[in-house]
Amino acid sequence: MPGDNSWWDRLITTLSGTQLPAAPATPTPPRVDETAWTKNAERARISPQLNVHQVGLIVFNESQSYSDEPDSNEPITLARQKWAHSIINADQL
Repeated sequence: MPGDNSWWDRLITTLSGTQLPAAPATPTPPRVDETAWTKNAERARISPQLNVHQVGLIVFNESQSYSDEPDSNEPITLARQKWAHSIINADQL
């Protein structure tokens, strides 16, 4: 079980009469203030209809079932970038 000592450690502890020191507590990660990012993505308008965040959501929702395959022509990240550019171009037209 996680956190349990091995039988060897328990035997040594029992025979020596001392306790093994406890593992240090896991430190909590620092808080991240994401409000500046969300405000920035919400304000950056591509057109009157779309902003950057909305384009990202469209691309993510339409391509989340795709993944990189060994026989792919290009990585999925490049395909998603091209997809976003095509959405932006179609919106401008």
